[in-house]
Amino acid sequence: MQIVLVHGGWVGGWVWDGVADELRRMGHEVIAPTLRGLEDGDVDRSGVTMSMMARDLIDQVRELTQLDIVLVGHSGGGPLIQLVAEAMPERIGRVVFVDAWVLRDGETINDVLPDPLVAATKALASQSDDNTIVMPPELWAASFMQDATPEQLAAVEPRLVPTPAGWFYEPIRLDRFWASSIPSSYVFLAQDQAVPAEIYQAAAGRLDSPRTIEIDGSHMVMLTHPERLARALDAVIAYPDDVAPISYTELAPSGAPARWIVLVHGGGASNEYYLETPDGRQGWAARFVSHGYGVLVVDWLGLSYEAAQHVDDRAASARLDYESVCRGMGVFLSGLGRNVVLVVHSMAGPIGFRLLETHGDLIDGLVAVAPGPPGNIQAVPEIVRESDQEVSIRGAAIDWTIPKMGFWEPTSAFVNDKAIGPSRRFPRECIEVFRRTLRPIPARMLYQRQNIGGSQMRIGPTDAFTNKPILVFTGGADTDHPSQLDQDIVAWLTDQGAAVTFWSSELPLLAGNGHSLMVEDNSDEIADEIARWITAL
Repeated sequence: MQIVLVHGGWVGGWVWDGVADELRRMGHEVIAPTLRGLEDGDVDRSGVTMSMMARDLIDQVRELTQLDIVLVGHSGGGPLIQLVAEAMPERIGRVVFVDAWVLRDGETINDVLPDPLVAATKALASQSDDNTIVMPPELWAASFMQDATPEQLAAVEPRLVPTPAGWFYEPIRLDRFWASSIPSSYVFLAQDQAVPAEIYQAAAGRLDSPRTIEIDGSHMVMLTHPERLARALDAVIAYPDDVAPISYTELAPSGAPARWIVLVHGGGASNEYYLETPDGRQGWAARFVSHGYGVLVVDWLGLSYEAAQHVDDRAASARLDYESVCRGMGVFLSGLGRNVVLVVHSMAGPIGFRLLETHGDLIDGLVAVAPGPPGNIQAVPEIVRESDQEVSIRGAAIDWTIPKMGFWEPTSAFVNDKAIGPSRRFPRECIEVFRRTLRPIPARMLYQRQNIGGSQMRIGPTDAFTNKPILVFTGGADTDHPSQLDQDIVAWLTDQGAAVTFWSSELPLLAGNGHSLMVEDNSDEIADEIARWITAL
């Protein structure tokens, strides 16, 4: 994806260097121009206006090759991305405002700022020889970068430049922007003290159903925590607007939780896997709460029960792939405001590994239950038959015929031979109850999960894996997940530097379990052992 990062006042394109590096690592193409009048050095800033800045920026954006360009504007950069979108709405895929101003036709930036701030900037401009506003260093440190280290402040303050006052005074002209229906996002910065928070809320309120996220950070979070902002940007631009958001169920103990656990189901399953067993007992979620943990039980992005009831949502969800689900989960984790232990099952295994790569600082440990492997080590299956509509392969437990569009519907073979298989712990009188909890799987995701044509996600770089506690185990009667697969995954995780705990499927606790351990008759005992592992972190 091509992303244009537009800075605010007193800085240049360099302010985005850390964010741009992170976004490029995520696979995006990024440019971060310096606006006219904000260049380093002794330059003529007098007479520079909003429209002059916008013309230069528009010329640079026109040179990009892709459609669906993403424009990101911070602070005073907000109106500038509006002007770029005004000039070429057919080229713009999304506009993202990071605690930025959103203007109506005919407004100036000063029209939306608090009166005392307007008076202060006008006074500063009147004291200059070139109608610019010089940032007082003490104000910058106290209200714009108050979360910075002394080293960060020392590196930035000498680079601040006067800002042309014309940026604040010139009315904006928007004939097409508000009629264009370009998708929008708004990133709120929780510790921004540059202006009152309600001003940013009002700015976001002018947009039509923006995708929003709040992250910790000051007004200049791109300098103090660039990886945090990059993660948020990647999350808010990366999946279709018409996909239903992640839904979740929260359970908590009566007192303060010792930790929070996020439970992520596998393919064909739902959050019901963790909430209640087919024979009517409480699921893993309640069991973890009994150990003093708070629990969030999520449905994959776009696959909640509510979404499954609506044709439009299901049509959008059918376009999902692993990457978009991971980005949606990234949005979810980033918005929690707390670290978690992540528990993933089966097809969610690669989701857990990718989230460790991209959000490892938010994950204290990973529990991988019968995890699917990453594309780094997964074998490419032999194709038995293929047409324009579907492809057939042989799997470990069942054969798969996967459509190339839409959804794959769970079959009787999936239930009897894979999800349950030869398990000695599944309550077989409850098979029909279990079957009714299953959901269709987006065909693109299942195609990737089977690694057809080498399509599964590859994980890397894996710096965040270093010393990360990871627990891996599988039931001993899981025909779809042979022991050798776990051993290969454990070896790969160990090679990445992770602190891996491996429970052999031959352990008495696991020997009779199939693929769906969390709904089998010894689910409480398994949850208790997981809780003990988490307690020791």
